[in-house]
Amino acid sequence: MRVTLKLDPLFRSKIDTEGPITLELPDGATVSDCLAAMAARWPQLAPLLEAPAVPYSLFVNSRIVPRGRSASFPLKDGDTLYLFEPVAGG
Repeated sequence: MRVTLKLDPLFRSKIDTEGPITLELPDGATVSDCLAAMAARWPQLAPLLEAPAVPYSLFVNSRIVPRGRSASFPLKDGDTLYLFEPVAGG
């Protein structure tokens, strides 16, 4: 299956890719599988993706992926995974 990635500037700056980013994943893959595939394809992302205090927010299409649920959050062909640094302020 094919998943499209939408990355914020922090993540985009770590990879040498322009334009749309897609990953081919096996059927039945989860968000966690997608993150592992990203770390394998772009090792420079691994420190951000594997950090104990996850420094990013995840959405699949318009649904938030709750922290700790990426291993059980299924993906399907055509999904878009949004990965961005959270913003706080007031």
